Amino acid sequence: MKYLAQFLYQSYLNTHSKILAKCYFFARKILLRLANPVIVLKFRGFKLAMPFSHMIFASLKAYPSYDMQLYGIAKHIYKQYGRLDMVDIGANIGDTVCFTQIQDATYLMVEGEPSYARLIAKNLAYNFKGDISIGGGA
Repeated sequence: MKYLAQFLYQSYLNTHSKILAKCYFFARKILLRLANPVIVLKFRGFKLAMPFSHMIFASLKAYPSYDMQLYGIAKHIYKQYGRLDMVDIGANIGDTVCFTQIQDATYLMVEGEPSYARLIAKNLAYNFKGDISIGGGA
């Protein structure tokens, strides 16, 4: 089920045909009634583990500048001050931090949904090099 879900979502992201995109999205909707596995996808140079139901890459496909303004702001702060310290409350799967693309910044991410919080370390490891310190609650 996981590989079928991954194939459908990745195919949706890779197609340039509006008709095929609608077909893939419809098949996704049907498959979601049966299962919501964690999948790993690549899109625009990012690699993320996420539940099949997660819409971040679909949103980026539909709205290319979605969540990308933060990248510009983070880069500006980093250039201006030589460092970036960022707090992300409601960190979800860690996608926002990954989208900043600043490797040597300091991030504090808080996510209350355990199934999403478990994916943060994986996504940071996919998109950042070097040491990553992860702490967690119960």
